[in-house]
Amino acid sequence: MPTAVYRFADFRLDPATRELQHGGELVALPPRAFDCLAYLVEHRERAVGRDELIAAVWGKVDVSDTLLAQTILRVRRAVGDTGNEQHAVRTVPRFGYRWVLPTEIVATTVDDTVSVETRSAAESAPEAPPPAAALAPATAAQPTQAGQTPSPPAVVSPVPGAAPRTRPTWLWILLAAATIVLAASFLRRPTAPTTTSPASTDRVADAGSAAAIVLPVELNEGAEWSWVRLGGMDFLAAQLRSAGQATLPSDTTLVLLARNVAARTPQTDLDTARASGARLVLAPQARREGERWRLQIDAYAADGSRREVTGEAATVLEAGRLAMTQLLGPRLAAAGTDGGQRAEHLQRAEAAQLADDLELARRELDAIGAGDDDAELIYRRAQIDFRAGDYETLDRRLRPLLQRLDPQRDAHLRGQVLNGLGSAAIRRNRMQDAERHFTEAVALLGPGGDARALGQAYTGLAVSQAAQHRFDEALRLFAEARVALEKAGDELAVARVDGNLGILDIERGRYAEAVTGLRRAAARFAAFGAVNEQLTTLIGLARAQSEMLDTAGASQTADTFWSLSARSASPRLRHQMAVVRADILAQCGRLQEARSLLAGLKRELDLPVENDTLARADAVLARLALADGDAELALRLAQAGLEGMPEEQFERERAQLWLLRLRALRAQERETEARGLLPALQDWAAHAHDPAASLYAGLAAAELDWSQNRRDAARQRYAQLLEQAERSGVALDLALVVQSYGGALLAAGDSRAAAPVIARVARWADTDFGCALLQVWGYWSDGDLGAWQRALEKARGLAGERPIAPPLTRPPQPASLH
Repeated sequence: MPTAVYRFADFRLDPATRELQHGGELVALPPRAFDCLAYLVEHRERAVGRDELIAAVWGKVDVSDTLLAQTILRVRRAVGDTGNEQHAVRTVPRFGYRWVLPTEIVATTVDDTVSVETRSAAESAPEAPPPAAALAPATAAQPTQAGQTPSPPAVVSPVPGAAPRTRPTWLWILLAAATIVLAASFLRRPTAPTTTSPASTDRVADAGSAAAIVLPVELNEGAEWSWVRLGGMDFLAAQLRSAGQATLPSDTTLVLLARNVAARTPQTDLDTARASGARLVLAPQARREGERWRLQIDAYAADGSRREVTGEAATVLEAGRLAMTQLLGPRLAAAGTDGGQRAEHLQRAEAAQLADDLELARRELDAIGAGDDDAELIYRRAQIDFRAGDYETLDRRLRPLLQRLDPQRDAHLRGQVLNGLGSAAIRRNRMQDAERHFTEAVALLGPGGDARALGQAYTGLAVSQAAQHRFDEALRLFAEARVALEKAGDELAVARVDGNLGILDIERGRYAEAVTGLRRAAARFAAFGAVNEQLTTLIGLARAQSEMLDTAGASQTADTFWSLSARSASPRLRHQMAVVRADILAQCGRLQEARSLLAGLKRELDLPVENDTLARADAVLARLALADGDAELALRLAQAGLEGMPEEQFERERAQLWLLRLRALRAQERETEARGLLPALQDWAAHAHDPAASLYAGLAAAELDWSQNRRDAARQRYAQLLEQAERSGVALDLALVVQSYGGALLAAGDSRAAAPVIARVARWADTDFGCALLQVWGYWSDGDLGAWQRALEKARGLAGERPIAPPLTRPPQPASLH
């Protein structure tokens, strides 16, 4: 399948491999600068609007002009352009940018990008017969011709895509990363409990039942004051919360508004917010009048009523506070935050963070000039560390602060710090540490306090439990999280909990419920415009469909999330998507696409941070290599995967790699070595939480027994494994056992015993190549010409690039001749 590569001047741009070359030499370019360049080149036939470009590269629209300008500057420098010359990237005044350098498209095949290490011996020998492993999904034994003695299976190896495939345990980390964030309001005083307001308070502030929304501040006062747009919005939202009003978090508001990226105006923002069902929508406008600021707020209630309030002061935040005092009355006067100079720097920093300009955020905090023991600034800097992915620095900042905070006197503050430490622990896959931090946070933040912080603590604790296979406790904790987050009015966080519940259903083997729940969560994320969460949920949906052997559904879902992948600003998430897509491509028989995708991915990974992603990529490549007959490469990749895969939370994946490792050894006739490793696998599986570990260990033992002619022991093991797989309800696991046992029986010439085994997976023969191919072999062995022809036609339709062994494509002999 060809992919577009662009050539301009002496440059070569390959978006698929994310490479820019100049005269054959790689040009270093930051990820978002590369994305900007690629997007402008791909849309060179027209001018690209500022908001469109930001949405495509950052996945949201509220990115500062400064950050966009810096990124365009890097793009220009990379291609030898300047802001004065503009011979490559031309600025379109008051609109955006356009690529103007003459560019040609070069067509290249995906084979050009396949790395040498993924090529098998079969690829280098064009006239060689198909690998033995292609004969059946679970055995390499040749089907017997009439009059021949069946040979024992020399190797038990799956065809591409029919092999054990990874389950989405790691999605806990990805979706939790979006769910649990360091709250910007950490050291503001705790939010007052949400209550029904006194009758004397104007009804516009109390209509409806959903959360309030504060829109970005509308102003036109030059670049110096651009921070007010988001910083002012966040400041006013904090005022609402301090008065006990459930209010949508600022980052969630921006995600909601980003749905209208094509034509966003203050009016469309207002329409979007009101259409969301918010109980109260505040639309602020600010302007300078001489040396003073005037801030007007139009407040819209769910019942259609509207009220206008105005504040005037020397600073814009103080003007906002005065306007909010008019709107909310004594509730705010008792709890509100002042709008002085410190508050302005903090809101400037918050605006920079909302726009992803972390360096500017740091500079604003430094400008406050407080001492090193300032608790609020310590936390704010840790917040920036978190967004930058610098979890080691976050730990160094927050642990000393935690020791200073008394559990009684500083309960709320300590709870927030624990949430921060727990969030970082989840990102680093340290679930036991996360469990300890979130357990204390839940106790400190208990009912009646900050509902959003409590909801985040419950969510983090639930994720840590689920990742350690304590699913019943995780289910209870997710329910607690949902209640707290609904009370806080954080609808996006509620949707994230629902997404986690869908993944939990997968882990519990409840696939129908998982598919329904994940589809619903993905639709809610799409409605919000929450790209990363939508993508993460779609990954989980694709894995659920894959394990149900719904190959067509998994492929469609993978195509959907891949078409949206450019909108994610997270390289790690894009890399996770690439592994899952490659796995599903292999499952569909699109082998070269799968190899090409993984070859490009391995060049992009940030190691050792993404060692687990590399291990999962190696697992897919190991299965492809073994199916191709390259057992030596398969063994190397499986061993590398086991070394790079963390033991915590990846038990199923490790069990699959163990099975691949032993199969690869047997394929090289190293039976003694494989048998010697089996006790280590069995001992590990006996202590694993995931029941799949014992299934794969048992399958490895059964295959070894069979290949070493201990048939009675093997049959007993296979019978137990079939019952275990049936009880688990995982179609993929049942198919794996059936393909192994059924293939072994057919290779031994015992088609009568194989028939009831193969029948267990007949329901998936229309959708899964491995099951279809097993049916072909079964009917061929029975000499059933009509059934064989129908089964072969189905298998060919599902095969893709996977070969079907020539003997199985020739009409069978009548059963009486066998």
